[in-house]
Amino acid sequence: MFKKGKKVILIRAGGSHGRLPHALLSLATNLDNEVLILDEATPGLVWRKHRDEIKNAICVGISTITGTYIKSSLEVAQVIRSINPGVPLIWGGWHPSLKPEQTLENEYVDKVIVGQGEQAFCDIVESLKNGKKTDDIIAYEYIDKSKFPVYNFDLIRNMERYIIPYVSPRTISLYTQQGCPFGCKFCAINSVYGRKYSGWCIESVVDLIDYSVGRYFIDGVHFDDDNFFIGKKRALEFANQLLRSNIKINWSSDTRIDVLCNLETEEWEMLDRSGCKRLLVGAESGAQATLDRLNKGITPEMILEFGNLCHRFNIIPSFSMMVGVPGETQEDIEETFKLIDTFREKIPASELLLFLYTPYPGTPLFDLSLKMGFEEPGSLKDWGEFYLDVPTVPWIDDKLIERIRKYKKMFARSRDISLKNKRRFRIKPLLYIHKIQKLVSKFSKVENKREALLRYSKKKFFKTK
Repeated sequence: MFKKGKKVILIRAGGSHGRLPHALLSLATNLDNEVLILDEATPGLVWRKHRDEIKNAICVGISTITGTYIKSSLEVAQVIRSINPGVPLIWGGWHPSLKPEQTLENEYVDKVIVGQGEQAFCDIVESLKNGKKTDDIIAYEYIDKSKFPVYNFDLIRNMERYIIPYVSPRTISLYTQQGCPFGCKFCAINSVYGRKYSGWCIESVVDLIDYSVGRYFIDGVHFDDDNFFIGKKRALEFANQLLRSNIKINWSSDTRIDVLCNLETEEWEMLDRSGCKRLLVGAESGAQATLDRLNKGITPEMILEFGNLCHRFNIIPSFSMMVGVPGETQEDIEETFKLIDTFREKIPASELLLFLYTPYPGTPLFDLSLKMGFEEPGSLKDWGEFYLDVPTVPWIDDKLIERIRKYKKMFARSRDISLKNKRRFRIKPLLYIHKIQKLVSKFSKVENKREALLRYSKKKFFKTK
């Protein structure tokens, strides 16, 4: 039996681009034990400050995805083991779910959770507390809508560090939906969720945004969902409730071109008035043959129509595209660059995210890439050296790589844009918080006093007009 006060430690290693550690927050809100979240993306994280918690931890959960995040996770796991050689290391997330057996072979992995991990991780923690054994690879049925986790922002210290300049000066990322019913052949979502999806009801989404606006003084939200616009009904309901609740917020999300092209004029107007500022779509290619190869279900004409509609309704279209797809011809590649040139000419406010095709485990195109000469990394450690922005397949040459670099320079990936909805503060929150922190740290080292003073200052001074 474990002594009272022992913690469950949850870790995210590597960069995060200002995104909240949603997976760890979801796990934490389902645990009865005291939880310590260590996010390596948070500036100032020093492992030695947490030696005592690590030495007495019930277990350590590590969430990771394919690529250099694995390398960072292994480095952190090595540090954890040097402090506490016997602590169970439990891995989860996208890569462990797609390659569980190979992941388990690594010396710094004790157990692997496949797919949805909230209930599985809770059961593992309970078994460890009671001295019971569990399988080394645990896979649970997909979580249903009624059990979609509602995480708690208060579990994160220094919330200011997660407010990012993306859509507006003070933006927070939210995750309210998971899974996707569509079958793009380069995407691994179906391998984990099986074309099922679920998410919070829109009332809960709006309540969370209202809470974040009031507590953290944000004026922007970016949805990190797998597909916020599963259908137009959910998106329009969200926009409508923002307007009805008079919540002044700017928001952006990923979406699908075919869904947006089916909206009526008044529906586009509603998105505009609700504060929709940027929509990211997987356009992928300007060649119909490649779009069919990827099973996108769209046409180049629809891609251009979407861009024109965004331009008309004051929304920035952000196009994600790729070249080097297995079986793609030089003519197909030229069609993609022609479409990009059209964006520059006719939709000057558009953004471009241009990638080399990279084989991702768990996708239909991954198996085809293997047949065409792609060499799969042989271990978890090797996957940590798998750079998603570096050519990994033999049919992509240096000439194409250089051309992509030139085109990337022509587009701003994240533009400095004006706000549709502006919130006015009597003072600048970030500046005032910084002054308060300096003042308190000068006279006191006690963490709870500092937090109490910050809460008081927010309550007293940060009233919106």
